[in-house]
Amino acid sequence: MDSALFAAGVANLAATPVYAYVGSRLYERPVSAHARLPSAQFALWWWGLGGTGVVSGVEAILYSVGHLTFALALTAYLLTVLADSIILWGLVGYLLYIYTGKYHLLELTGFYAAFYISVIYWIVSNGPNGVDLASGIPTITYAHILTGPVLDFVVIGLVFPELIASILYLSLFFRTTDRTLRYRIGMVSAALFVFYGAAFFKPSTGSPELWTLVTALLDVGSAILALFAYFPPEPLQRAWGITPVPREDPGSPAGSMQT
Repeated sequence: MDSALFAAGVANLAATPVYAYVGSRLYERPVSAHARLPSAQFALWWWGLGGTGVVSGVEAILYSVGHLTFALALTAYLLTVLADSIILWGLVGYLLYIYTGKYHLLELTGFYAAFYISVIYWIVSNGPNGVDLASGIPTITYAHILTGPVLDFVVIGLVFPELIASILYLSLFFRTTDRTLRYRIGMVSAALFVFYGAAFFKPSTGSPELWTLVTALLDVGSAILALFAYFPPEPLQRAWGITPVPREDPGSPAGSMQT
């Protein structure tokens, strides 16, 4: 058994309930009718991270004990592609609304529908034929690798929209003087930075399996940062004068959209 990979799988599963809790509480928070959609989109992002964590965790555990078949690995990969398309739609939609005050629903939905179709086309065109451990994680192998505009679009769709939106979101830190909002923006930005850093940074030296465990632990750290962003511990609330996200109160009017 690959102990490091097994531990990484367990760590991925451990982050899932944290992400699920954050998403549920964000979905319950009181917002205006106009802000309900982007609020649900942001909750969808956190729920989706929990869901993809389950897929990644189970996949890593199965590979570590020698029971991950090609069919299971390909199924997990296709599920992850679908989940990534949905949750990126949610994250970018929410961040665009926070920054511009508009939905951009048609353009965003069309972009991520095209992104999903392009990824599926790229996978099928490459001729998936097996599963191997690459960079410390179970990875689909291909008969050949398709390059060109399809791959370029996939890479752009996976990286740039959410990166740019996250930078714009962080810039909101300097556009408010409210302590709670500045704290929340800073913590959520840190959570996104840790998540993206764990996903995209791969060291050129060292054990890939060990780095997979480190990546999974960073994902747990990202989940904890998100939890503290919206539900800061009471000592921090008292010391910094900040407040947690409230629950929905059917007897009170809905508030405006907050970060």
